[in-house]
Amino acid sequence: MQNQCKEKLTQICFTGFSAEEKAELTTLAEESHLDVVTSVTVDLAFLCTGENAGPAKLEKAKEQGVHILTRGQFEHLLETGDIKDA
Repeated sequence: MQNQCKEKLTQICFTGFSAEEKAELTTLAEESHLDVVTSVTVDLAFLCTGENAGPAKLEKAKEQGVHILTRGQFEHLLETGDIKDA
């Protein structure tokens, strides 16, 4: 019998990136067992922003206390497990 109690994954959302760059980041996140979502949800842990990030997503994420990361900070997080200051 399969375990029906699924472990909750850490959510991340990418915004402000080209389609190609977003696909690359999504693959990296999924390979690191992160749950990639397309909007700012109540369970969102990280919002990774590119240069064209929308102000509405940024504002909502800030209101919810979400960690906002640049691509470089996201890659550093994957490599080390630490969040590097901008």
